[in-house]
Amino acid sequence: EKEILKQYERELLLAKTAHGRAQRELRQQEEKVMKSKQNLQLSREQEVKCNLIRQQTQREVEEAEMAVQTAQLLLQAANSALTLIIRAMVVNPFIGVALLIAKEIAVQLCQSALDRSKAALRQKHELLQKRITDHEQTKAKVKTSEEQLKAEETNLQTKKTELTQRKEELDSADKRVKDQKKTVTNADQLFRNSQKKLKE
Repeated sequence: EKEILKQYERELLLAKTAHGRAQRELRQQEEKVMKSKQNLQLSREQEVKCNLIRQQTQREVEEAEMAVQTAQLLLQAANSALTLIIRAMVVNPFIGVALLIAKEIAVQLCQSALDRSKAALRQKHELLQKRITDHEQTKAKVKTSEEQLKAEETNLQTKKTELTQRKEELDSADKRVKDQKKTVTNADQLFRNSQKKLKE
């Protein structure tokens, strides 16, 4: 009976070790789940921020497109005015050369403004493409974070189940040891009683 008790005590020690390991693994998994939740929250915040920046850039592109259209209209108006002055000079040579020079300068200024507006529009389009790419990347990161969190939560459930099983094994081993100790104590008592009776 004492050998069985020793065997049960070894099993109890193994069960305690396994239970302790399961508790540590559960705590570690809970930390992983918490980190995954934080990562997901951060990813979602970044996605919202990128989306807002993308929308702002889209508005800036639209404003730049309107600036180009305005500059084109001004250039057309200046060209038309210059053409009218040239025609008027053909008909009436007394129209001042100064007026002609002023209109040519106006045309050049309008052309320069148009060129700057087109360059700004190109830059805004490039920036918008970058913002769209950034937004898509953050959306992908959110999805990856959601998948990671789901996997970590699944692992957490597994660790909880393992801990429950280890606790049941520990309780069972503990009960076997206690029962065996009672059996050994009873057997010792019977042995002592029988020894006393033999002596009497």
